[in-house]
Amino acid sequence: MDRTEWLAGLKVGDEVAERQYNSNIVTTVERTTSKMIMFEGKRFWRESGMEVGRGEEWGGRNLYPVTDEIREEIERREIDNNIDRFAEKGKKMYPLAKLRALRALIDEIEKGNEDVGKS
Repeated sequence: MDRTEWLAGLKVGDEVAERQYNSNIVTTVERTTSKMIMFEGKRFWRESGMEVGRGEEWGGRNLYPVTDEIREEIERREIDNNIDRFAEKGKKMYPLAKLRALRALIDEIEKGNEDVGKS
């Protein structure tokens, strides 16, 4: 099924990926008409999947099917954000034993990345 057919078949309760700039979120369709798809106060053209009143060159949002790759991208971004928040809180507030365990995990991950591509 191509994207045009997918957009035409969307109904209330369907999950969609909303893309703006280089970031996706997954949300649920709340309302549809023959010409529009709506959720969270936003409106999208059913024919193109583009946000009503905003062009792509101005950071307009577009709708796409939810894929495993999109879910993984969102999960990766959430994990990155959690790590950033951890760093911002200040490491002094965490017990030294927890920080050592974290360092060991990071070392293990980095060692695994060094082995990638070696035969």
